[in-house]
Amino acid sequence: MHENKRQTPPMGGPKPAESAKDFKGSLKRLFHELDIYKVLIYIAFVLAILGAVISILAPNRLSDLTDEISKGLVLKTDNLETLTKEINKNFNEDVLKEKMPEILAFNLSENNIAKVMKMDIKAQEKEDFTKALKKLEKGNTDSLSKLNKDILEVILPDSTYKDKKITTEEKIKLLKNNELSKNLQNILLTEITVDGVKISAHSQYEFITIMSSLDKDASASKIYQKIDKMPKDIKEVLETNIDFKKVKALALLLVVMYLVSALCTYFQAICMTNVANRFANHLRGEISVKINKLPLKYFDKHKIGDTLSRVTNDVDTIAQSMNQSLSSLVSSVTLFLGTIIMMFITNWILALTAIISSLLGFFGMSGILKKSQKYFNARQEELGNLNGHIEEIY
Repeated sequence: MHENKRQTPPMGGPKPAESAKDFKGSLKRLFHELDIYKVLIYIAFVLAILGAVISILAPNRLSDLTDEISKGLVLKTDNLETLTKEINKNFNEDVLKEKMPEILAFNLSENNIAKVMKMDIKAQEKEDFTKALKKLEKGNTDSLSKLNKDILEVILPDSTYKDKKITTEEKIKLLKNNELSKNLQNILLTEITVDGVKISAHSQYEFITIMSSLDKDASASKIYQKIDKMPKDIKEVLETNIDFKKVKALALLLVVMYLVSALCTYFQAICMTNVANRFANHLRGEISVKINKLPLKYFDKHKIGDTLSRVTNDVDTIAQSMNQSLSSLVSSVTLFLGTIIMMFITNWILALTAIISSLLGFFGMSGILKKSQKYFNARQEELGNLNGHIEEIY
């Protein structure tokens, strides 16, 4: 009696490896049989694609959330640069030297010079005054800081600059201690706006004073310590500040995205399970009708295990493949293409490196499979024969 090579146990046993005789034809017939469930299948496919797209986009939003939190933990360097630049426009060494003669408005009349020379002071101090006069003729005011206070009171009378009065005492403090009074601060520094915050002249001066005490190679901790001593408006511009509204919005968006992705996967699984179960039930009904119409000679030529395997295992395999493979294939293809696109958007060099290394791995794996496939086929065939023999005896 002729024996078919298909010798698989009826319930869950391993099957010998077989090749489809007409794969394209079988596939067309399968799709034709599934035509009555096409609405559910389309819904499942759309849900699978939507879930995959959301899964690709979600890490980007997570990256935005991380960046926003990190930004709030780091000093606002952009504001620091802007603030420094704006202050330097109005207040730097060159500007100060240019404005100094007008601010000091020294009076070197013959009477004042004679008055200084008649003062009861040391000869060296008078000599320093004479040298300072020569330098002043060249526009150099640096030598004035070394003069006796009594001399400065004579040659630096009260004056006005831009309609604002400057006293002799303020001028002396400026020369001797490099100290600007609030009046001089308002004269030399104008109010500026940084990041929507108005910075007063006094705050700018405090900023200059505090930052000038920092070394060029100062550590981040020392910079933060200095900023703690800054005026309130400077702190508001420079200090770390997490935008909790934006963080909350991004976190909520992420929750919604992951929830929608999970719901898409859940409903897609329900749709495909429904299709698979209904199709398996329909297929078993058709097989039952077909078996009842088969002649007895068919059963004489085919083993019981082969027939039962077609009714049970084969139908279950088709149902499981439909339930798991079809939707997974759609979502996997979407994930694959979307991930490649996102990789190239993020960093094309790393993307190429990952793709090339993966291809090399696939080539190596295919070489191993070609060598091992014949042994796997032989094992499955012998296992199928053994199981069929045991089943017949049982």
